[in-house]
Amino acid sequence: MKAAQFVTYGSDKHGFNNRQNLWDATPIDIAVVGEFFLQLRCTPPERNFVALIREQYPATLNLGGEGNGPLFIL
Repeated sequence: MKAAQFVTYGSDKHGFNNRQNLWDATPIDIAVVGEFFLQLRCTPPERNFVALIREQYPATLNLGGEGNGPLFIL
């Protein structure tokens, strides 16, 4: 059995899971908005959902954050 590992990422200047200079890119190809499923704490940053989109569209902005889901809204 493989030992558990911590998954970390360097957030951008706004606290989202993006590279630092992405906010300066014009134009942004895709903006992904959502809850913690986009933040993906248990998936390595290079293998998460948004990273897979960035393979085809490098200027993809991730605006996902924990606590923005339907239970919080309820």
